[in-house]
Amino acid sequence: LAEQQDSDLLLFGQCDVDQDQPMTVGQSYVAEASISTVGSTTTRDGSRLDNIDVVVRIRDAADTAVGSVTSRYLFKRGR
Repeated sequence: LAEQQDSDLLLFGQCDVDQDQPMTVGQSYVAEASISTVGSTTTRDGSRLDNIDVVVRIRDAADTAVGSVTSRYLFKRGR
């Protein structure tokens, strides 16, 4: 899934932002990223479309959840 060939196309699929608490200028935050979903489908033209979801969780200095950002990346594989 992670390997990209010259004939492949990286697409940015979607971005969801969930904010639990306001973020204050000048404060420190901790971000932790993880891969939540990996999948693959076949398109109508027969090429493969791989997807990967990356979730970044943000916490403040008191370890309180501030929010998260989920990004979906799509890889259209060449034929």
